[in-house]
Amino acid sequence: MASKQADCVALFPDRIAHYRVAVFEALAHMLEQDRLALVVHTGREPSDRSIPSLTGAVQSEGPAFRVVPGFEFSMRGIVFWQSGMLRTILDPHTRLVVAWGEAHRLSTWLGLLASRLTGTPLLLWGHGLYGREGAFKRTLRLLFYRCADHLMLYGDHGRRELLARGLPDAHMTVVNNGLDASAIATARERATRTTPLPEREDWRLLYVGRLISDKRVELLIRAAAELRARGRHGLRVRIVGDGPERPTLEAEVRRLDLADVVEFAGAVYDEEPLAEEFRAASVSISPGNVGLLAVHALAYGCPVITHADPAWQMPEAEAVVEGETGALFERGSPASLADAIERCLDGMDRVRMAERCIERFEADYTHREVAARVHGALAAFLTRGARAA
Repeated sequence: MASKQADCVALFPDRIAHYRVAVFEALAHMLEQDRLALVVHTGREPSDRSIPSLTGAVQSEGPAFRVVPGFEFSMRGIVFWQSGMLRTILDPHTRLVVAWGEAHRLSTWLGLLASRLTGTPLLLWGHGLYGREGAFKRTLRLLFYRCADHLMLYGDHGRRELLARGLPDAHMTVVNNGLDASAIATARERATRTTPLPEREDWRLLYVGRLISDKRVELLIRAAAELRARGRHGLRVRIVGDGPERPTLEAEVRRLDLADVVEFAGAVYDEEPLAEEFRAASVSISPGNVGLLAVHALAYGCPVITHADPAWQMPEAEAVVEGETGALFERGSPASLADAIERCLDGMDRVRMAERCIERFEADYTHREVAARVHGALAAFLTRGARAA
């Protein structure tokens, strides 16, 4: 006799990024207590190649989330269609749907209409507003968000922008974005044994990430020149990453005569070498927008410096608190970045700063905390009861 199909919560992410797997697994544990399965629909190959099969279950210690393969296509890269949403909403075993909050997904607009007709709640998970959108894009996104039953946002800046434009606070939950705390704790413990913290007088500035124009790495190089001109001779800059901007950045180093200050280390992807990079640094610097790199650095006790313009930032920049977990500077200004480096590092107690950074990560940005906030947002809709088949 066939077993009864379990009711489920269906997720429609843009992709299964490797850092989301731990969040989805933790959420699956929580939903199991509600006697619900977690089903993740994806139209792209998962970026985490440790996932054994798109059609199989991604196992954790106990429950698993099931991955349902589909397809996704775009029209000239402007609008997107992700398969499976309408069929999922019409399935009587679907208790709730979560879609990514991107208004260029026509399939999600159709899902919002189907949600209204069937009574199946549809929540959106995403950035909200940045504050730099033009009138048409802003109006479209506001309409999109208002059609959803609830919004789950990566940061508080997006919530404030939406509040200012009339969306009620009760319509939104800030869930943040998180990393696998278990994997990080293991790598951090090993790095603590093998890699000493830098001495107070040794200023070791670290950049980790792609070498692309949006990241504005040239500002870090120019800030290093400014600091050297101010007499900061114990300065070292380590650039970990690769990308199309590398030749231009290397030319800038030569132009400013900083070959003895700036080192290009190439790309590093594995967790343990990255743990050692963050441990050995005085501060991690993201001159352009900073995403999960901010959370990653804080998780290893490394303070972060990034720019202070939230309209041009990623939500994870909110983890950087002036004087507590790093410093902020005026966007686009090498001199302001140099000032921020001096504020952050002059007389800094690196041990105490590391403790504050880790505390910030563990309070708000672990995979378990993000999953708990998501589950809390879902709970009000899950208590409505199952839809009649």
